[in-house]
Amino acid sequence: MLRSTELCRDSFHYEIGSLPQRWPGAQRNRPDWFRRKCHGQFQRLRPVIEHGFRIQSQMSAPSKLAFLAFAVIKQSYLDFEEGEASLTKADLALLDKPSLVSLVAAVLAQVNIEWPASKHHELLNQYYAQRFKPTGIKLPTLVEASLGLSLVERYRKADQIAEAQAALISAKEDFPQLATLRKLQFDPAAPICWREIIYPKYTPHAFEPQDCTGQ
Repeated sequence: MLRSTELCRDSFHYEIGSLPQRWPGAQRNRPDWFRRKCHGQFQRLRPVIEHGFRIQSQMSAPSKLAFLAFAVIKQSYLDFEEGEASLTKADLALLDKPSLVSLVAAVLAQVNIEWPASKHHELLNQYYAQRFKPTGIKLPTLVEASLGLSLVERYRKADQIAEAQAALISAKEDFPQLATLRKLQFDPAAPICWREIIYPKYTPHAFEPQDCTGQ
């Protein structure tokens, strides 16, 4: 992987609330600190998202996928309000298809996805290959670290220990500025929660394991 050299202070956390099955979130277990940190910012985006739902039939396929991921982000921070548009089964089916946009949304939303860890790894490598191209996607550094640590956990849960250890080594090399990541010791029996590692000062002492996988 290419090394990450920028440290972006932006934080992206997603948890999905009020969504139909197949992209079920952890709204009932949503940490209070998520809401304290980002509620106000996303509250201002309610009308933007609602307008997007009204015009999504006019969007190109890539734009629609990006919008749906953005809608997932909003719904992760804010409780559903009566009268608001929500994602349909067709929308969720689109998000279920393997893609970089869907991977980012799923990982950071703590959504279980059915793709194998190898597909996660493939998409992550594709991201690093295109990130500095003029038309490429460049995510905040801490989001990149979240994707890497989630891959470690997916390999760990699949009992692919060698792959998990290799992914952790890569993450440490890519993000040496993250002290908690540098100190992380791999234990095949211990779940890896990216939120605790990447945002330790905002994170309670423990999360339930199902909140940490992002797979």
